[in-house]
Amino acid sequence: PPVQPELPTPSVTVSKTAGIDPAGETVTVTGTGFVAVPPATTGARPPLAGKFTGAYVAFGSFLEAWQPSAGAPASARKAIDTRWGVLAADMAIIGGANAGAIELSEDGSFSTTLTLTREDAAALEGGRWGVYTYPGGGAKYAPFETYTPITFAGAPDPEPTPEPTPPTTPP
Repeated sequence: PPVQPELPTPSVTVSKTAGIDPAGETVTVTGTGFVAVPPATTGARPPLAGKFTGAYVAFGSFLEAWQPSAGAPASARKAIDTRWGVLAADMAIIGGANAGAIELSEDGSFSTTLTLTREDAAALEGGRWGVYTYPGGGAKYAPFETYTPITFAGAPDPEPTPEPTPPTTPP
């Protein structure tokens, strides 16, 4: 049988992840390994149905169980700033740069900027702020699902759980 080439493992780097200005700060997000793996990365809906759909690169508030490959609904993901990494030939099909298209190179790499803003009104209850990637166009492919946690400057630390006071017994 023919030997299958080993697929690269998708990975993401965010230029800054802690102490983000809650009023808004721009970070650079770079990724590698986001290559076509048909049929898993083939689009299920227009405009890229039947084609490699690349990956969304998003900042937002997502629930702990957010992954499309695990059946999580879109309501588990509240994106504040999103880009869609697709092959150069498909950028115009999804509306070009003005619609958030970024170029995903044939080798599976990309670089883009996202603006991170703490918009508590837009956060999901129980959601986690972060930079996320996942397959575009309805594809379901777990290796494209990444999460990079983000913390904002001045964000309060979670309240510590108080230690229970042992009952006192009278002398």
